[in-house]
Amino acid sequence: MELLFESRQEILLRRGRLNAIQGKAEIEAEPVLMPDNEIDGAGAACYGSVLQEGGHFRMWYQAAPRGHGWDRDFSHVAHAESGDGIHWVKSPPPGRSSGENLTNLGLHSPSVSRTPFGYFATGCVKRSLGSHPAAESPGYYSARSEDGWNWELEPSGPCLPGGDVITSVWDDRFHHAEIACKYLRYRGGVMRRAVFNTQSTGGGWTQPRLALLPGAADDAAAIAAGYRSADFYGVTLLPAGATGLAGFAWMFYHLPPYSNSGAAIFGAGALVPFYREAAGEPWVLSSSRTPFLEHPEGLASGRFFYAASSPIVVGDEHWLYCTAFGAGHGHLLDSERKRSPAALDFMKGRAVSAIHLARWKRDRIFGFRAETEAELVLSLGVVPEGAVLRLNLRTCPGGHVSVALCRADGEFVPGFSRMPAENLEGFDFSDCPPMEGDHTSMEVAWKSGPALPASTASNPLIATVRLFMAECFAYEIVHP
Repeated sequence: MELLFESRQEILLRRGRLNAIQGKAEIEAEPVLMPDNEIDGAGAACYGSVLQEGGHFRMWYQAAPRGHGWDRDFSHVAHAESGDGIHWVKSPPPGRSSGENLTNLGLHSPSVSRTPFGYFATGCVKRSLGSHPAAESPGYYSARSEDGWNWELEPSGPCLPGGDVITSVWDDRFHHAEIACKYLRYRGGVMRRAVFNTQSTGGGWTQPRLALLPGAADDAAAIAAGYRSADFYGVTLLPAGATGLAGFAWMFYHLPPYSNSGAAIFGAGALVPFYREAAGEPWVLSSSRTPFLEHPEGLASGRFFYAASSPIVVGDEHWLYCTAFGAGHGHLLDSERKRSPAALDFMKGRAVSAIHLARWKRDRIFGFRAETEAELVLSLGVVPEGAVLRLNLRTCPGGHVSVALCRADGEFVPGFSRMPAENLEGFDFSDCPPMEGDHTSMEVAWKSGPALPASTASNPLIATVRLFMAECFAYEIVHP
């Protein structure tokens, strides 16, 4: 569906008291996957991905082995399976015994996608780990696999000197992997974590371009939450609509002191949504910077928090697997950014993270709310014969939604031209039975039925969505 982000170009007008809103995900208090075997006994983190293949779920996650001394980083990628996405089994590959669920992917911050040419993964080799056996040097890499267990590293990654977080998702619309890389950039004399974007078809990477750079609005949101400043630790990606890309920036809220390099190292995390209308367009965060998803103990707890590379669709919900840490980022370091012997000793034999599940109604990340009567005017563009319009909506008791249609002429310029004076005959508000309730994909109908009148580029179709005590989150035109 086309998500109704507040700045979308398809939104021609807003009439009345129509407020842009943001959804909020619910996170399960109890983890769905705990660190409890030799592979992940010191920590299980959804630095990773969950795929739904038919009725079967597969998870690739970062695992800290039992007995891990926390004096170094790790790049173990483990595997689990589930029949319902809630109860997980740490499944071994064929020929291995129970509990031996480690793959040979061997990358930090792994993301896994299913593509037409098999499984595709991205990750990084960190300087503190030395080189992956097949890696030329530290940096960002991709890998391929036929079964998700046995991986072959591709020879090179994007032209970035290498950070330590990379996420990706395969985009079937454009037949490429959408990839986001963390990279440090100076802003205001301080090193800030930015996000660069690149694509890959499995045969090389496009030139990276800056996608997200933290600014004053991010710092203001951090200060309001009791922190000093903020930047972006990574992102979760979700292809949306015909050309859009939605997602969640892993906000890193900083506490002093900064490290000697000027980069913040101590603090907490939460997820804030963003949207991009099409490839090459800006990535725009929600103006409020309000978290969509937080640690189960809340943002004020100071705990670090991030999520899998992409949500999955389960029924009429989106599910996103998240990593909830038992401490803040940098909790093992002293003020000089050196590992604290007392903290290391305390952590021996302890697990630092588990994997939780968050859920929300499908495509309800952004939207608009009317508490009195208000209207949202959308350009539907060129519509083929027999297509129908569907809305993702929710009404209060006594609330309702209706839709009227009109056509613009070829001289219509959004923001400058006057709106057409008349609605199409048979497609006025009075012809549209009011829609009520809670629906993720409700078909709009008029007295004549649900079929939209056809339109061309010279006479694009315009829909006016009238809301009273109602919310609208997304729409789609379904072709015959």
